[in-house]
Amino acid sequence: MRTQVVSILSARGKAMRRRALVEQANNWLQNWCRWQVFVFYGCMTLFADKCLLGRDGQHLTKQGKTIFASRMTDLIRRVLDQ
Repeated sequence: MRTQVVSILSARGKAMRRRALVEQANNWLQNWCRWQVFVFYGCMTLFADKCLLGRDGQHLTKQGKTIFASRMTDLIRRVLDQ
């Protein structure tokens, strides 16, 4: 069974420095996953780009939670089927 890792979600509208740090951490994590032969699931841009974050820019909307849950369910099923 291959280990799967999920990216860190960023907060929309937060300081550029914070967003840059999250992006840097996700880039490092993705490279580390390749090195460890882990699967990296990058979902940061999915939620930020499609406006699935709430007004506060940190929490998922109801639709965002539904999509996130569906994607995590699919990810878990793939892991368990290996």
